[in-house]
Amino acid sequence: MKLYAPEGKFLWDFWIYEENGVYHLFHLEAPLNEDSHSRHRNSSVGYAVSKDLINWEYKGTVLKASDLEDDWDSVSIWTGCTIKKMILIICFIHQDVKGI
Repeated sequence: MKLYAPEGKFLWDFWIYEENGVYHLFHLEAPLNEDSHSRHRNSSVGYAVSKDLINWEYKGTVLKASDLEDDWDSVSIWTGCTIKKMILIICFIHQDVKGI
């Protein structure tokens, strides 16, 4: 059985929606070279698409914490969800925020 896994990355917490026969998968990811605890501080959101839920095409990282240490969103990205309402696709992301 072939499983979806972006090369060189941990994968966890995913959210998915379907539109016009294409499945859109968002997931948390982190470099495999990180230990299992520190990956949560180095997470980003990856994106993949599929027409059959078996064969996936990884599209890359689509969202990550800021690289600027003093930015409010420089800590890490956590899980999210996707809601489709009429013609809008809305993604909500939980992010650790510095100073709160």
